[in-house]
Amino acid sequence: MMIKGLAGAILVLSVLGTTELAAQTFTICEGEYEVPRGKRVGCRGAYDSYVYCGETKKRAKKLCEEAGASGSFTAVRLNTYGGNKCGYGFTRITCN
Repeated sequence: MMIKGLAGAILVLSVLGTTELAAQTFTICEGEYEVPRGKRVGCRGAYDSYVYCGETKKRAKKLCEEAGASGSFTAVRLNTYGGNKCGYGFTRITCN
């Protein structure tokens, strides 16, 4: 006999078990200006959160805490480019 639909999915999950929820991931853009205007460079590309120069670690901790994680995270620099006061960087944050 085959179990279909939601009941089948629940049965499969209960048999396989779940030990961890999927990791929460965010992309942060860091730089002097968020929005390009005139000679301002600004963040170019997709991101979840913007921070001013030097604030990536502080914002990452807060994002992870808000997502229900411990506040610890792993950061991977995706891209950087020059412009304005401190340049611009995109960092992928994975909450631990």
